[in-house]
Amino acid sequence: MITLYVLEQCKHSRNAIALLQKLGVDFVRVNIFEEHPLRLEMLQLTGSLEVPTLRSGDDFLQGFDAKLYEEFVKQHAN
Repeated sequence: MITLYVLEQCKHSRNAIALLQKLGVDFVRVNIFEEHPLRLEMLQLTGSLEVPTLRSGDDFLQGFDAKLYEEFVKQHAN
């Protein structure tokens, strides 16, 4: 399962959401502002709170780059 950590007011987060939806990817959206326990989970995994962050298992990608997101999805989507 792919998880996308976002802040709703972040332009890059909104772009990441739109891209994943366009690609038809099933993903869980986590707003780190509202979901404090999951924010801690993200911090423990990545060492930062940079958003957007794409995660699958122990693999993650921080920031937003459409090409890198597409590659990540190809590797991790079921």
